[in-house]
Amino acid sequence: MPNILYRQASDKDFTELAKIRAIGSGSIEYWADRIGNYWRGLINPQQALPPRIIYIASYNDQVVGFIAGHLTRRFNCEGELQWIDTVPEFQNRGIASHLIKLLAAWFIDNKVYKVCVDQGNQIARSFYSKNGATNLNDHWMFWDDIRMII
Repeated sequence: MPNILYRQASDKDFTELAKIRAIGSGSIEYWADRIGNYWRGLINPQQALPPRIIYIASYNDQVVGFIAGHLTRRFNCEGELQWIDTVPEFQNRGIASHLIKLLAAWFIDNKVYKVCVDQGNQIARSFYSKNGATNLNDHWMFWDDIRMII
C-alpha cells in the first residue's frame, strides 16, 4: 500500500475535495461551493451545530480521499458523518477505514458518541455496517457509541 498521509483540510483543499465528490455526481464548481460553505457554516444540514471537521488523505501531494463531519441534534444523535469519499483507484486500500477512525476520534474528543450517517448506496451501507453502524430508520444508520470504531 502506498504511503498515505492524513491531515485536517484547509480552505485550499476544497477544489480537490470537490473533484472527488464530482466523480459521483454534480460539477466541481457545485461541490467546491458546497464544501466551502459547509466548512464556513453557511450551509447547514438539518439540526447541524457549528463544530465541524474535514480530514483528507493524500498520496504524493494529491488528495485521494476525505471525510467530513459535524455535531448535530438530528435523530437525537450528537454527531453526523457528512461525506466520505475515496478516488476510485485508491478504493479498497484501507483509506476510508482510516478516515472514519480519525473522525471517530474527533467526535470522542468532543464528547460525542451517538453518530448518524445517511446510509447512501449499498457500497456505503456495507462499509458502515462493517464498521459497526446499525440501522436507525429506512434511510439512516448510526453508531450508538462511536468509540467502538477506535
